[in-house]
Amino acid sequence: MEAYSDQLRSLEPESEVFLGDPGSSRSVASIRPHQGRFLLRLAECSDRDQAEQFRGQEIRIPLDQKVPLPAGVYYHWQVLGLKVIEAGGRSLGEVSEILETGGNDVYVVRAASGAELLLPAISSVILDIDLEARQIRVAIPQGLEQGE
Repeated sequence: MEAYSDQLRSLEPESEVFLGDPGSSRSVASIRPHQGRFLLRLAECSDRDQAEQFRGQEIRIPLDQKVPLPAGVYYHWQVLGLKVIEAGGRSLGEVSEILETGGNDVYVVRAASGAELLLPAISSVILDIDLEARQIRVAIPQGLEQGE
């Protein structure tokens, strides 16, 4: 399997994973790195033919098994849907998408009117993320305006 996050570090034998959408629960028999990917063996899967049914499916882990993130770092699922408020209090919309650019993520903020604003996820722009209040306080860089 290919890893899209560091969450694989939390997997060990007898860990629970969910395969597919919405996901059926499976138990991990073993996991190890192999040629830039990982080999995952499921306890309920005894041969390659049985494993083939899982090709191309996403693997999810329960939230209680997730690797803790450093302070100020968030999972995409935590940020999507948050209300975005300018430092002065003006509501800009909600985070509708996150673009991964390599250097830093970019939050796509969609207003009720449908207008979009692209905000780089850097400390000078993203001032505060309050997960309990479900909002992000931002400072819009000069020259960056919400599209019509």
